[in-house]
Amino acid sequence: MSEGLQGIIILISISFMCSVISHWQLKNFKFAIGSATLVSISLFQLASYFHLGYLDPFFIIALITSSFFALIIAILVGCPFYFVRHKRSS
Repeated sequence: MSEGLQGIIILISISFMCSVISHWQLKNFKFAIGSATLVSISLFQLASYFHLGYLDPFFIIALITSSFFALIIAILVGCPFYFVRHKRSS
C-alpha cells in the first residue's frame, strides 16, 4: 500500500469519525459541518506533522484539498442525522 493511499484512508477515517461525533452532539446542521471539517483537517495535518517530523512544504495546498474532502464527508454523514431530526419534529 502506497503512502498516498494510506494518507487518503487516514483522512477518510478521521473525517468520518469527526463528522459522526459532531453531528451526534450538535443540533445545528451547518455548525456541525463546519466544526467537523475544521477538526478533521486539523487532526489530519497534526498527524501528518507527527508522521513526517516537519511541516509539509505544500501545507496550504494539502489544507485546501483535505478540507474539500472533509467537507464532502461531513455533508454526507450529516444527511441522515438531518433527516431523522426533521422527521421527528414533524
